[in-house]
Formats: sequence, C-alpha cells, structure tokens
Amino acid sequence: MKTLRKETLLNIVDEFPSFTWDEGILEELIDPKLGVITAFSEILDEIETLLSLDLGETGLSTGLSSLEGTDE
Repeated sequence: MKTLRKETLLNIVDEFPSFTWDEGILEELIDPKLGVITAFSEILDEIETLLSLDLGETGLSTGLSSLEGTDE
C-alpha cells in the first residue's frame, strides 16, 4: 500500500465538500502528535492485512463454539 500523503486527503476533501475539514485534523491524520488516535496510515495497513486473511480458514472463536448446533 502506498504511504498516505496529505495531497491524497486534500483530493478526498475536494471530492466530498459537504464536510469541512480543519487543517489541523488533516495534519493529525497524516502525522498524529496528540497521541489520542492511531495514525490513519496504520489503520489502512491493518485493514490491508485483514483483507489478505482467508476468514473461512480461521475457525470459530472459542466464545462462539458454545453456539454450535443452536438456532441462535
């Protein structure tokens, strides 16, 4: 996946003008300094990793095994 760039977010903002984005919000998504949220690029990397998983082969969670054989 390409590294997230500010220009990319600015293009998205231009395409969807119904919501105004503060410059500080965009900067925080690119390079978080407040420590409150995960960097947007890290979230995109995690999504890419999840997309590469074959969920059909992961099996049921141990918490869901008790639901086997029920209609719920």
